[in-house]
Amino acid sequence: MDDPGRALETVRAVVAAVPGRPVTLKLRRAFRDADTAHENFWRIARGAFEAGAAAIAVHARSVEQKYTGRADWGFLAVVKREFPDRTVLGSGDVTSPAEALRMLAETGVDGVLAARGAIGNPWFFAQAKDIAAGRPARMPGLDEQRKVIYRHFALAAEAYGPSRGLKMLRHFSLQYAKMHPRRTELRNALVAVRTEDEWRSIVDRFYAA
Repeated sequence: MDDPGRALETVRAVVAAVPGRPVTLKLRRAFRDADTAHENFWRIARGAFEAGAAAIAVHARSVEQKYTGRADWGFLAVVKREFPDRTVLGSGDVTSPAEALRMLAETGVDGVLAARGAIGNPWFFAQAKDIAAGRPARMPGLDEQRKVIYRHFALAAEAYGPSRGLKMLRHFSLQYAKMHPRRTELRNALVAVRTEDEWRSIVDRFYAA
């Protein structure tokens, strides 16, 4: 974001390297929060589309903000109006399936990215579809949650090894616990976990069908 020339060189190089395949990029609305003109953003966004990018994803915070303060959804609406015939995806403060649909309605973007809102809730996207269809968002039962948690661990262990995989799942298990009816008790038990056997024992106990 602070070097538009280099950003666009990268976009052009990737587009050239994968002919016929869609190339997308994600950028924030500015590097510094004080940059209210968003000059670098507009240069990168326009240049990316001119270079052949299929879509841009726009995080409605500045780089400087990181994850503090509110995301500027009004800026997303401005971007979509500027590029009405291009694919623009919105990002920032999509903390629930209902918020994803609200972003679509309020900004006019073509799609929504969910990051932190989906951590510990991989059912997030199906729930958004439920709400969009006028149905109550389906909540998974404990047995389904347990199976997904174990699947997550298996994939993490395969990719990073059992030791690092367990460390990762200790963290993610705390996120999964947000959906549990005894969430505080479960989180307290997970914090004390040191071995895979201990972790499995807690998961099996709290997520018994």
